[in-house]
Amino acid sequence: MQNITKRNIFTQTLSMLMLLSMFTFINQARAEVDPTIPVDPATVFTAIEDDAPEVEVTQGDPIITILPYDAVTPVTSLTVEATTNGTFTTPSTHTFTENGVFVFIAIGTNGNAVLVPVTITNIVPEEVFEEEVAASEAVITILPYDAVTPVTSLTVYATTNGVFTTPSSHTFTANGTYTFIAMGSNGNGVLRSVTVTNIDTTAPIITVDPYTTTNTPGPITVTAHTNEGTLDFSSHVFTTNGSFTFTATDAAGNQSTKTVTITNIVPVIVTGGGSSGSSSSGGTIDYCSNIPGNQLVVPSAYTADANRVCTFGTVTTTTTDTTPVGQVLGASKFVFTLEMALGDKNDEVKELQDRLIADGYMTGPSTGYFGLKTLAAVRKFQKAHGIRTVNGVVYTTGNVGPLTLAALNK
Repeated sequence: MQNITKRNIFTQTLSMLMLLSMFTFINQARAEVDPTIPVDPATVFTAIEDDAPEVEVTQGDPIITILPYDAVTPVTSLTVEATTNGTFTTPSTHTFTENGVFVFIAIGTNGNAVLVPVTITNIVPEEVFEEEVAASEAVITILPYDAVTPVTSLTVYATTNGVFTTPSSHTFTANGTYTFIAMGSNGNGVLRSVTVTNIDTTAPIITVDPYTTTNTPGPITVTAHTNEGTLDFSSHVFTTNGSFTFTATDAAGNQSTKTVTITNIVPVIVTGGGSSGSSSSGGTIDYCSNIPGNQLVVPSAYTADANRVCTFGTVTTTTTDTTPVGQVLGASKFVFTLEMALGDKNDEVKELQDRLIADGYMTGPSTGYFGLKTLAAVRKFQKAHGIRTVNGVVYTTGNVGPLTLAALNK
């Protein structure tokens, strides 16, 4: 394998030397005849490749890339650069001072060599350049840019063979026209205008549909729309008071926001069952129109009138009610006022136990201590009276809350 590689390198090196010798011979012949007549490299390489040994291209061969250069504008000298993924055996740049051919050579990791010739034909002798180019007009070239897609800003670049008297680039932040100016070697100025119409700096407009603003136990659904672009959310459901922000984004990336704040979801309480909304012993679900927030209210602590206006006090009735209010121990009908939970110990817990024993939910005796036995009995009571959830709060927990108190006091 090493012998094969050495033979390949030797063969390719010999071919390169033959090629370079032929280029030298041709350039000398041209110089004697007419230095302005270019040589066609294809003819040279065809003659050499027909006689050169064929080398198979394999993995690891180097790749030589010639960097862009101006092969049109007349100049007195021109530098050409190349890159490779291998190793150059020639310089990676070459400066032409006369028309001709230069061959870049690189060796790959497999030991193979690659040759890439570059032919230059736009070199003009100094004296000719002064006569023929000195009076040239400037030419401005606008580099490609996206004139269609909506954007918030756009930079346009230009090049010239003369000298710019304006910046060679311009950033548009609004639609309009910009003019590039360059001076030619003849002293004349050239103008090239660029008009941009796809700048969009206007944020989208979010519109919120009407929604209830009067007091309600909720939920409240708020729906939004945008005049352009897309919304992150088209609607939001409020189950409690709070704020939600809609965001809209258009094709250019402009954004706008719209915040909706809800304060009219009111608490649910247990009040009387009269059609007018006044308090009585009916135990219907109602709410207070003058109390903000979303917290349940102890039913015995508020009185609601026909307009749902609540005042702090005791529950009243539409008729004369002789039922004692508060903690009346030993009475034929006890009115419960305290919320109770596991671990409580007081006289009202004892009254609760007496009630649960009387209704068949637990067996005695009553101790006044709220333990696991009492907790299980309260759960049975809650299930039997259809106490489930209100506003997402679970009441079949065995604890005595507002709804359980209301059921006990019926």
